[in-house]
Amino acid sequence: MKDTTVIERRFLLKEAAPGLTCSRPEILHIGCLSAQGNREVFLCRSGSKRFLMTREGRQRLLRESSVPLAIPHFESLWELTEGARLIKKNQAARWNDLEFTLETIECGRGSLAIAIIRFARRALATSFQQLFFFGSEITHRADFSDAHLALHGIPPALNGQSQSGAMPFLFKNGVLHIVLVTSS
Repeated sequence: MKDTTVIERRFLLKEAAPGLTCSRPEILHIGCLSAQGNREVFLCRSGSKRFLMTREGRQRLLRESSVPLAIPHFESLWELTEGARLIKKNQAARWNDLEFTLETIECGRGSLAIAIIRFARRALATSFQQLFFFGSEITHRADFSDAHLALHGIPPALNGQSQSGAMPFLFKNGVLHIVLVTSS
């Protein structure tokens, strides 16, 4: 069993940075088996490796554990994740002296590009100033957890879809009329 604890901060990428170098992507297929509070259980496949991964915590401090699975065990459990899957493409990235992980997540009908910076100490994570090509920080946002993305897709504010509605009313000849107006 592999067990790690990491301190990290996550940012959406808003643009490609000049001079950014990236390694070849590692592709990870993830299926969510369970998500309760800050505990998540996933099935993962990367190349010929198949494993069960648990993640506890959110925000800056995460504890992850993984256990290798035999192919028949993985395949029988993988069926249970239908409708709760995503694909990650992870690349080691470097910009000037900063090394980080560039993670592209494909889920549902869209994709996200996220920069993940890992730190040896909390003080370093706290003092880190985000770079000009980083967008919003999503470290503390539950709607950007792997489980939420696998189960619900990209949050509506980012996938370009929104829905609003209004319910105007009027009285005509003493009768209340309600009109429903929506846009999708």
